[in-house]
Amino acid sequence: MRKITSRKSALYIAIALGVLSGGVISVQADMQQPSPPSSNTVMSAPVELADKMQTVTGSFEGQPVGHFFYYSFKALRGQNVLFRLEKADATTKYEYQENNQWFSLSSRYIFHGLNLGDSVTIRVSKVAPGDKFQFRMGSAPYTSIADVITTDAEHLRHFENAFQAFRRLEWSVALRDSTGHPVEGANAHLDIDINKKTVGDIITDAEGKGSTTIELPGCQPSLLSRPYTRPIGTFQYRWVLGYNTHRLTTSIENNPTGPHWKETGLDNVFGHICQERLLG
Repeated sequence: MRKITSRKSALYIAIALGVLSGGVISVQADMQQPSPPSSNTVMSAPVELADKMQTVTGSFEGQPVGHFFYYSFKALRGQNVLFRLEKADATTKYEYQENNQWFSLSSRYIFHGLNLGDSVTIRVSKVAPGDKFQFRMGSAPYTSIADVITTDAEHLRHFENAFQAFRRLEWSVALRDSTGHPVEGANAHLDIDINKKTVGDIITDAEGKGSTTIELPGCQPSLLSRPYTRPIGTFQYRWVLGYNTHRLTTSIENNPTGPHWKETGLDNVFGHICQERLLG
């Protein structure tokens, strides 16, 4: 493993998310283009969503066919707005309003080019059997600059170009919108492919910050590090680490590339240390 520089015993990672620019509606590369506008109907007053990222749930139970639910998010600072589904939903149709027409939404949209106080309005309707719906909407999280990883192996030299830990690591993030304002309620997710995956989830607070502690299982090593020296008291001793390597990845709002983690973001080798053995 190669040594990696750390500061104040923490590994600092600066992750910048690209700020999109252009027309009123911006769609990521994997999004579908809007479908032709659907017919207009009489619009009821929309539910006003809070100035944060949030999960919205609803139910069509007891509602007639053709019923719409309306929701609106006001971009108070002209910030970019994110809409996304947490899982595929073939029973429900989601649309956004532009120039008094309605256009289909796919699973992830970024609305940008908004002015201060502009509102993004969407409506939800039922297209197949199924009563409940759920989506996330609010200020799109764009920047993360944080003490991302600290572990219980900070006192050891770093190996394998990697993060490393024995049994515990702590992960923290700080998320901002496209104007630099903190994003409350944003979801950040970390995976380590140990067993069926060891995960950590963060929902940011009003300052756009959050952290979590991830507990790791014990392990049997398949790899040995190069010998190294570490003191006990006034004497230097030689040690070797037994470890396994895994993959550590992160995502914001269920998207590993954004919108947009830098390509140098968290997709890294992770060294799971099973034992530190004294050689003499």
